[in-house]
Amino acid sequence: MEHSIPPSITVAAMQQHERLAVVELLHAQELRHAALDPRLHAPRTREELASLLSTLSPNGYGALVARDQQGLVRGAVIPALWELAAESMLLAFLTPRNGITQLLTLPNPQEDAETVTSALLLAALSHGWRELHTTGDLIRWPSTDPWIARALLAHGFLLDSFMWRNCAITRRAFRLRASALRR
Repeated sequence: MEHSIPPSITVAAMQQHERLAVVELLHAQELRHAALDPRLHAPRTREELASLLSTLSPNGYGALVARDQQGLVRGAVIPALWELAAESMLLAFLTPRNGITQLLTLPNPQEDAETVTSALLLAALSHGWRELHTTGDLIRWPSTDPWIARALLAHGFLLDSFMWRNCAITRRAFRLRASALRR
């Protein structure tokens, strides 16, 4: 019986020269999602994605990429902070300081490195949110792409489905939301 050794993945700050690789990963991911659910927005062109990536700015924590042992980009995330005003009706669903992603691209779930890459990027994302002192964290991902549920649950997220796509929120955000609803 052969055992495959998981690839060595490192997570580090995104370099300017890696933007094209991130655009390619985003494009492939959008094509996969559109094939899974035609109700999602049409996949954007590479040019549109490159333009989007150039407008995103890290909000308190930098853009990260996961690289394999050959230095190839396998995934990327740009953590951000979403602060809600005290009078916001969204506080019925979220917390005052929410960790979100401006961008999250993960490798094709059929690839060997999927679990390692996803786990490392989610851990780095959680670390970034802790540095931003968030009170709840939120990841949006199409519900028709169910493989990610295992990875999210392993990082303390609970599946939720408010708004227009399924989301995952951290247990602490869920507890805060539940206690607010009981008041």
